[in-house]
Amino acid sequence: MEWRRAKTILIIALLLTNCVLIGLFIQQKKNEEAMINRKIEFSNEVKDILMQNDIEVLCEIPINELLMKVVTVTYEGYNGEKIAERIFPEYIVSQTENGPIYEAKDAVLSVSNGKQISYERYGLSDKKLDDLEMAKKYADEFIDKMGLESGDSRLTYHSINNDGIKLIYSKVYKDIVLEKCVMEFEIDNLGVRKFYRYWLMPLGEVEGTRNIRSASKALLNLLGNEDAVGNNVIEIVPAFYFNPNLLSESGVEKTKKAQAILSWRIQLDNGKVFFVEEY
Repeated sequence: MEWRRAKTILIIALLLTNCVLIGLFIQQKKNEEAMINRKIEFSNEVKDILMQNDIEVLCEIPINELLMKVVTVTYEGYNGEKIAERIFPEYIVSQTENGPIYEAKDAVLSVSNGKQISYERYGLSDKKLDDLEMAKKYADEFIDKMGLESGDSRLTYHSINNDGIKLIYSKVYKDIVLEKCVMEFEIDNLGVRKFYRYWLMPLGEVEGTRNIRSASKALLNLLGNEDAVGNNVIEIVPAFYFNPNLLSESGVEKTKKAQAILSWRIQLDNGKVFFVEEY
């Protein structure tokens, strides 16, 4: 008899415990939904504020919180002579303070400080190129010919004009853009007319103990910026950002390692890019 009563009491206690747990779960969900709604309301308020200042946000504003991360980076180095041998049948070399210049009959290549590649072909095509996929194909073939890697990059901007198509690629690390570095093409109907590459290489990653500021707060940094006024925000994404302006007087050419900190990358429709740093 006592055992039956004990079993009944135990079952009732378990039922009450489950009811309490379910209530706590429901309340937690309500709190999470309320928090998400507050974040959405704030992001909409930010859009309205920017619109009043002639800056329109055409993309979704991320509302998820991001944990601070830091990536140690170094510059990718290049052997100018090897690149010249791959792209030119013959050329002459002249030395400058920043590095050698390789000049062929119809183009010139320079590799400054062993870290910045610049290429320019002489002459323009008399036919307009407006096929983006063809431009990408020309770019891929050119990179392959130079012996460089491009699988870790993402096309972040392009424009089409009378001279051809401009492509700007950004470095990607673990699906996150790694800045500030660039791979830029100007392409016409004959192929690559101009090329510039200044690339970063990740060496390691460290996680922080706090979240970075929200994307909505980051967008408020555009207020009063003359380069942003009158233009549209087409993308805001997290990016590992290394600010070259923080280097010591030794400069870029002597830098062995640096730190890229998780920040927000804001892309405008005119090609301008802003980075809102956490520190």
